[in-house]
Amino acid sequence: MPEASPALDVRLGRAFFRWRSLAPIPVIALVLWLSLPALWDALPEAPDGRLASLAGLVLCLAGQALRAYVRGVVPADTSAPTLRLGAGSLNTAGAYRFTRNPLYLGNLLLCAGLLLQVRRAAPLALGLGFFFVEYFFVIRAEEDFLRGRFGESYERWAASVPRFFPRLTPAPAAAPALPFDAARALRAEHNPAMAWLTAFIVLRGLRATASAPAPGAVAAAYLAGLSGLALAYLGVKGWKRGWWAALRSP
Repeated sequence: MPEASPALDVRLGRAFFRWRSLAPIPVIALVLWLSLPALWDALPEAPDGRLASLAGLVLCLAGQALRAYVRGVVPADTSAPTLRLGAGSLNTAGAYRFTRNPLYLGNLLLCAGLLLQVRRAAPLALGLGFFFVEYFFVIRAEEDFLRGRFGESYERWAASVPRFFPRLTPAPAAAPALPFDAARALRAEHNPAMAWLTAFIVLRGLRATASAPAPGAVAAAYLAGLSGLALAYLGVKGWKRGWWAALRSP
């Protein structure tokens, strides 16, 4: 008997998952276009604007910390950046005792934190709207895969842990989380960290340059910050790829 075709939400989720690195690009471009009038405003930033920017930075740091923690304690055969759904084991420990999708919750915090740098309704609605639409389908596809892969074990875990927004107390775990591995977290998270830090510096730099009495000096300072970030990124990338060890070899 032929296997039943997956539901539409699962098929859409698989497509979003496969193209998750490229699908947001048109939305990001539109968000930036809608944000430019607010970013390129020559008026001094109001105190509530600075407070919103600080709150956004706190959200970004919290999102990155959550992602780094998850990456540092999950088994090596899970949460891999592949184009197809896959899992060698079912994550139910650590942050997965609070939410079934802690990495995506971290992404939401990063997305909201960056959008707070603009503080305009249209970019905020567009950015968050796309986020929830994309992950609505991605999560359905992942659930379909995990249900087929792990069966009753997945059903028991899913019955006690919320899909997205976390519970206040941890659910029981079959096994404790692995010890946190900072090196593994850094290897997995240096690309996302580079992306949001670059976006944050650019967004803040545009706003600061537009309203500064000496825009050239301010722009130079932000460009120096971007240059330092790029050097740090290359340092981590070289460590991960073994470039520096190869250079030291005779």
